[in-house]
Amino acid sequence: DPRFGTLEAYVELAEKLKERGMKLIMDQVANHCGIEHWWMKDLPFDDWINQQENFLKKQIVLKSNHRRTVNQDLYASEIDKQLMADGWFVDAMPDLNQRNPFMATY
Repeated sequence: DPRFGTLEAYVELAEKLKERGMKLIMDQVANHCGIEHWWMKDLPFDDWINQQENFLKKQIVLKSNHRRTVNQDLYASEIDKQLMADGWFVDAMPDLNQRNPFMATY
């Protein structure tokens, strides 16, 4: 994205930070993409994104409940676990189905 500068500017930032004893951390989100991503117009598999059938039929897709503690809670409800794992972040951010081995590798 040109708004964030060039790769050269990023490398220069990393080098200047290193000179000062600091490190640069890149935060990469791997569980969702934007609704305008090119593959959303031609999904490569029937299960590339979570709730794909609802999306394709222009039906409601469930959003994440953001209850991150369900991953460690033995007594968490199944619906809370499912929404945390498979819910879309927001309508414009499809949740990627990382159970699909091709998606996970991608």
